[in-house]
Amino acid sequence: MTKGGPGPVDDTLASLAKKYGVGPGEVLLRWCVDQDVVAVTTSGKEQRMSDYLRAMTFKLTPREIKEINELGAQKHYRAFWQDKFGPNDRR
Repeated sequence: MTKGGPGPVDDTLASLAKKYGVGPGEVLLRWCVDQDVVAVTTSGKEQRMSDYLRAMTFKLTPREIKEINELGAQKHYRAFWQDKFGPNDRR
């Protein structure tokens, strides 16, 4: 999330974060959970991991999930292996 910005989902994430009283990262973790996707986080910071637990305190609506999906499809970002894939390769 932090490396891919700015992007078309930013305003929606900010709005949902405010609605649910969490951060944008927790909204994205919840988005994964609500779609049965396992999210792997890399933080070793106790406070950040504690914050991630807040993603289990709310549930996104089907409309909110759809909105994030549609907006997210407008931008493609690959953080790793850029030398192995073309700029629009979404595999």
